[in-house]
Amino acid sequence: FRKKDKCSLSFVPDCMPQPQQSQQPDPDPCVPPFITPGTSGCYYVDTTASVNFTAARSLCSDQGGLLVEIDSQEKQNEIFQYLDANPSFRTNYSWLGATDRDVEGNWVWTTSGRPITFTNWLAGEPGPGALLDVQDCTEMRRVDEAWHAGKWADTQCDNLRQPICEIGENRFTLVFLVC
Repeated sequence: FRKKDKCSLSFVPDCMPQPQQSQQPDPDPCVPPFITPGTSGCYYVDTTASVNFTAARSLCSDQGGLLVEIDSQEKQNEIFQYLDANPSFRTNYSWLGATDRDVEGNWVWTTSGRPITFTNWLAGEPGPGALLDVQDCTEMRRVDEAWHAGKWADTQCDNLRQPICEIGENRFTLVFLVC
């Protein structure tokens, strides 16, 4: 390196962004349109969308996220309470990112491919494969009956639902520095 400028190896730290001094923490660390309704992540629900499972995955991907993967009771409660408290969610059914399309009865998260370890199935769900085993996608129910509230059910992937998107644990944002 003959030329010594701000971007040469010996001066790389000068190219790094300096932390900003702030008196208050950022109230919502998520990138819009994602929001943080609690403590476990960044979520987005398109209140105007009513789409099938495949379109829901695409909608989430277009926003830089994925269909939500619920892996704990805390996350389940947080998402359901957010949906239940928000009157702009006009449907009683929302897509989750789980499917058994590849192997009937083997439920996995579609984006990560991880098996489901936490569940909140409605009694009798997932169903026994009625309707020629076409109930391969997962919805969260948000209905008035308390025994349905927040519960999961398998359903046909062509049904129309609102997607719940999240920025996944393994997602990151690339920042380019130009010197």
